[in-house]
Amino acid sequence: MRKAARHGADGYVTKPFDAKELIDEIEDAHEVGVR
Repeated sequence: MRKAARHGADGYVTKPFDAKELIDEIEDAHEVGVR
């Protein structure tokens, strides 16, 4: 579910997520940002 990462904070706030999926998305976004 990469839509949330693309939409940034608004995506996280407006779309309810499974906790694990949310954590995975944050980790994925962080890894991409670091590189």
